[in-house]
Amino acid sequence: MERTALETSGNIASVGYDAASQTLEIEFSSGGIYSYAAVPPEIHDKLIHADSPGRYFAVYIRSCYEYTHLNPKPKKEGGHAEGSVQSK
Repeated sequence: MERTALETSGNIASVGYDAASQTLEIEFSSGGIYSYAAVPPEIHDKLIHADSPGRYFAVYIRSCYEYTHLNPKPKKEGGHAEGSVQSK
C-alpha cells in the first residue's frame, strides 16, 4: 500500500488507506508498520488532518481496531517471527 508522509507527527512517519477494503496502514517513526482493519474513511481523514496525529491515533485507533504488525522483528527462541493479528 502506498503511504503518504505525515510531517505534523513525531510518532507517525506515514499513513496509507485503501477505501475499498477500509484498511489503514501506519508506519511509525520507530520503523514499525501496522495494518488496521475495518477503519471507516472518516477516521483516516481525521487522523491525517489532526493537530496531533499521534494523540488521535492513541485515542481513536490503537485499541479500537484489529491490527496486524506487518514487519515484526524476529523473536528469540520459541517466539513468533511473523506478524500476528491482534484483537482490539
